Amino acid sequence: MSVSGIAAYVEYGKQSNFTTAVSAGAATRAFGMDQDFTPPEIDESMFVLGDLNTVLVQKFAFGKFSATFSVDWTLSNPWWIDWVLGLTSSSGAAPTTHTWDDSKTVNAFTVEYGLDTVTDRVIQLNRCVASDVQVAGSIDEVVKCHGSFQAGKTAATAGTSLDASVVSDDITTPYTVVHGTVENPSGTILAEVQNFELNLNPNIKYVYGIDTTASEAGFAQNAYKGRLDISGSFELSIKDNTWWNLVRARAEPTNNTLRIKCTNGGAGAAERSMQFTMTGLGLGKHGSKYRKYDLATEKIPFVARDITVVAVNNISAVP
Repeated sequence: MSVSGIAAYVEYGKQSNFTTAVSAGAATRAFGMDQDFTPPEIDESMFVLGDLNTVLVQKFAFGKFSATFSVDWTLSNPWWIDWVLGLTSSSGAAPTTHTWDDSKTVNAFTVEYGLDTVTDRVIQLNRCVASDVQVAGSIDEVVKCHGSFQAGKTAATAGTSLDASVVSDDITTPYTVVHGTVENPSGTILAEVQNFELNLNPNIKYVYGIDTTASEAGFAQNAYKGRLDISGSFELSIKDNTWWNLVRARAEPTNNTLRIKCTNGGAGAAERSMQFTMTGLGLGKHGSKYRKYDLATEKIPFVARDITVVAVNNISAVP
């Protein structure tokens, strides 16, 4: 039987440490709503060996295991930020405020994906870490996320037992830009923003070793973070010379905070929101569009030195 992606599922769970995988069927999180999953490209680092006195390949050998995969989803729940930052607090009830800040700790995850076909295929990707995550929104569209990830280990054979209770999004609030804001400084809403993009890269690298057991041969043994790269851009209609002058100043602006807030527009127990507050702005590029019959806009790429993420919802504890 041939099937399409509607016969597939993907879910993930945070590992207690780098090497301990989440058990099959025990995932607790969905990336968000409207998920699209691109299964991993795996590389067993195969070496092809020849020899003197022959034109033929004589043997194959294998080195370290590596895998990359990606996920696209509509922004709804905030739990994925654990890939990049560290949870600092969850407080209050109806609603609860969750706060993440920079962290030196690598949070590894197990991703499980299954396909319901003649011989069901269930694969667990262990020791997963983020390569980069992008959040982007524009007029009359949902806010979309794209994540690129690495996997440090997987089983030698695929499983055949599908999860009978696949995790679904626990917020079910697909954010659009209707109630969203881009603010500079925080609290001062920029007018007529057409689109925005935020890129987060924790620069996580795997650590391999030559002193592993047979069952661990070729797999990542640990991981570490490098510099947290925070960058993005926003495009807005041209009103005056403010942004041109800020870029040309060749210095960090006095109003050096930028906040991107996604919300359902609710208040109190009805609020569902996620805000990204960046401080220490670097403005080194500027672009603009003057097209006849179209809105005149300018695009402001930025780099930030720090970021804090705050989410408000009715989930009392991060799953």
